[in-house]
Amino acid sequence: MPNIPDFPEVDIFSIHLQHIEVIRSLVERSAGAEARDLRPITGYNFGIQQSSGFSLERKSMRQQLFIKVESQHAENGSEADIIGEFAFSFVFHIATLEQHHTEQHGRPTVDLKLASNLLRIAYSTARGMVWERTVSTPLGGVLTPVIDVVKVLQEGKSEMPPSRLPETEA
Repeated sequence: MPNIPDFPEVDIFSIHLQHIEVIRSLVERSAGAEARDLRPITGYNFGIQQSSGFSLERKSMRQQLFIKVESQHAENGSEADIIGEFAFSFVFHIATLEQHHTEQHGRPTVDLKLASNLLRIAYSTARGMVWERTVSTPLGGVLTPVIDVVKVLQEGKSEMPPSRLPETEA
């Protein structure tokens, strides 16, 4: 676990989700899949990116998430038939934002405790939104995997290992 500087604990009751915007919600067949029948999905590949910004004057923070889902098939290394791309913007009001503000390398920033709590809220909400938006598509109700929010915050993105659907008995 990375070293988190000594900031006050986050008062979760000071956090209010003010606005959610769906920037992008797209499920489509890949270019190579248009000429053939869809193959059974055996798993998914996932990618996530995030960006954030804050305003001390407004006591607000914006968290944007970009999630990509690609279908996997039994043929090893085969290209995805179906691709889902989703982007969401979350705006939070944080009454205690000034307590979590600092400077790193001469740039204003928010401490990791607050940022990780906001990303947890945003990502868990986005997971439900992705599932709801894929349940009636050929992707079939995708549940994105749990992520290490600290790693995503530090790297700005996360490429997750492929997930496999459980074998079903006939």
